[in-house]
Order: sequence, then structure tokens, then C-alpha cells
Amino acid sequence: MARARILGDVSSGRDNNLNLMRLLAAAMVALSHSYLLVNGEGGWQPMKDMGGLTLGHHAVNIFFVVSGFLVVRSWHRSESVVQFGMARATRIFPALTICVLITAFVALPLVSALPLAEYFSSPQTLLYVPLTASLATPGAELPGVFDANPVPNEVNGSLWTLRYEVFCYGVLAVLGMFGAFSSRLKTLAVFALLGLPLLFLSLVPTIHEDYNMVQHFVRFGLCFGIGVLAHEFRDRIPLHLSGVLLLLATVVVLHETAFFAFTLYVFIAYGSLWFAFVPSGRIRTFNKVGDVSYGLYIYAFPVQQLLLNGLPALAPLELFIATLVVTIPIAALSWVYVEKPFLTHKDALYAYAMRKARWLPAPLR
Repeated sequence: MARARILGDVSSGRDNNLNLMRLLAAAMVALSHSYLLVNGEGGWQPMKDMGGLTLGHHAVNIFFVVSGFLVVRSWHRSESVVQFGMARATRIFPALTICVLITAFVALPLVSALPLAEYFSSPQTLLYVPLTASLATPGAELPGVFDANPVPNEVNGSLWTLRYEVFCYGVLAVLGMFGAFSSRLKTLAVFALLGLPLLFLSLVPTIHEDYNMVQHFVRFGLCFGIGVLAHEFRDRIPLHLSGVLLLLATVVVLHETAFFAFTLYVFIAYGSLWFAFVPSGRIRTFNKVGDVSYGLYIYAFPVQQLLLNGLPALAPLELFIATLVVTIPIAALSWVYVEKPFLTHKDALYAYAMRKARWLPAPLR
């Protein structure tokens, strides 16, 4: 039987399966949305009958776990909170802004029920880019767009989770500025203060009955926090397939209990980290392709709505396949020409910003 690998040993380098895992998670979201957009709100989606969470929900949980693990690493590597904030901003906002601009001014004007002049002069159109790209209103609508689709008027139903992602970045930065990650004892104290209330809320059945803001904070906060804890205690966590199977069995056993949700998040976290860092061989070669998962995530929904607008008879699986065929090349272009350049030059951008902002007070840390 193979020896368990220690998370700290296998996660230190760049040889991993993170790009593949994130792409699969983004594809899972697109698959779930294919059923949503064909069947309409309240229609059947994969895994929806198993604990109330769809396949897309589980995929987003994976994103938050991995984000917590990697973002706290980014915090430790940053010289200041400003550098940390710029690193996070360059990962989220450049590609998002380009996506929103293309959506509003290139892809959707011709499918609007309004004449072009009226569409471009509408306050909705003019406000769409700043409201959506800033995540102030990620669910903003465009005039006359997708009125007849099974899920009408919704332009990009994937973006709302990014607001919670950015919120988690902010909480982590505040905690870091007050030394929460300077020692394991402080980390445990902070997570006892913040994590235990979230854990308690996850045990309340009514939290999961309605898809609301409290539920989002509980789910995303726990998944992100588990990822952070995994990183901070990475030299104490063994990774083995038997652990994945044991946690899966625990989730199945506790399915009808109050502990189901939290156990599910722990299983998703452990399984995601195992898949990201343990399997080797040819699977690792995918990491050289680049990370097209974010592009797939932010472009897939409007592409799906466009496909249904022109081909309303598409079945969910047909829509899913067509979405991948259309969106993955767009995501690859986003990675090569937008995301990767900003990530490559983020330190230079930080240095330039600091030179131009000498009047700012010295950043904490």
C-alpha cells in the first residue's frame, strides 16, 4: 500500500494538477448551468436531490477551498497588504473587465430586442460595465437581452460568487494585518472566534433551506477557511486515497443529519487537495497548458444564453458540449493575452504604483 504523502511536501512546487482540477470545476459549473438555463429556475440539475446542492455548488466549493489554500500563501509571500491586494486584484479584475466590455458592447447588442441606438443610449447599458466589473451588482441586466430565454434577462449568472471571493480576500488581509497567521496558536484562536460560529450555523437545517446571503457566508466562509487552515497546518496533513474514501463514506452516513453540510465541505477540501497534489504521471502534463478555468467560468454563462437565444431547442447536454467548444478557445485567449500578462508583471505593477503613490501612508506589515 502506498505511503501517505504530506500536504506540505507535495504542495511546495509548481508540479501539480491545479489547472486541471480548476478547469474540471469550471466545466462542472457550466454543466449545472446548462440544465438550469434549459429547464428554467426550479428545474432539475445534476445532484440537486442529494442534500440540496447542485453539481455547480460543489464545484464552487472546490474553488473556495483551493482559493483559501493559495491566497494565504500569497499573503505570506507579499511584502505588504498593498502588494497582496494588487496581486488579488490583477487576478480578478482585468479579465473580468474585458469580459464585461465584450459582453455589453460586442456580443449582446445584436440580440437585444431594442434598436441599437436605443440599446447603447440606455442607462442600463451605460451602467452595466461599471456595476458588473466592480462586482457592485454582478447580476446587472442589459436592456432587451434574453427576454424570451427560459431564464430571462440574466446576462452572467456566474459572477455573483466573485463578490464573496473578494470579501474572503479582504477578511484574510485584515486578519493578516493583525498577526493572525504569524503563529499557529494565533491562527487557531482566530478560527475558533470566526470559524466556530460558521460551523454552528452550518448545523442549523433552516440555513440550507433558502438560498440566501447567510447561507453563502456560511458555505463560502467555511470552504475558504478550511483551505486556509490546510495551508497553515500543511506539514501535519497526510494525503491518501483512503482518506478521501473514508470521508466520502462519512458524508454518506451523515447525509440525513445536521453534520452533513460541514462534513461535505471537509470531504470536498480533502479530496480537492488530494487530487491537486498527489496523482502524478501524464496527468501532470496538463499543468503546462495554462489556467483557462477563470476564463471558462466568467464567459460560459453569457455564451450559453447566446446559444439558447439562437438555438432554443438545445438539450442540456448539447448546450454543455457547445458551450465548451465555443468558450474554451475564448478562455485560452483570455489567459494568454490578459490574465497571464497581468500575473507575470504584477510585481512590476506594484513597484510602479508605489513609486507613483509616495504620498500614501506606509502600508501595514
